[in-house]
Amino acid sequence: ERALLHQLPPHERGRRVTRLFCAKEAFYKWQHPQTGRLLDFLDVQVTFLADAAGFVVHAASSDTPLPRCSRPGTLLARDGLVLAWLLGPAS
Repeated sequence: ERALLHQLPPHERGRRVTRLFCAKEAFYKWQHPQTGRLLDFLDVQVTFLADAAGFVVHAASSDTPLPRCSRPGTLLARDGLVLAWLLGPAS
């Protein structure tokens, strides 16, 4: 994620970091009722879909087994605000 951020123009990095944080936070809140685990920011990685409105979350390492949502997460950004959520059972 850091390598991808450094490839972006400086004016784009802030927006991408905000979206990244929101996607990870949505995943944490989705998984916690299922696992009871408190996760660190570095425990998961986010891949944004081509439409920039969807995202998929993966465990950062095989040492951190995590549930996967059966559907991609959704991200909505408008007027400087970002909303991200995951709905659906674990797969």
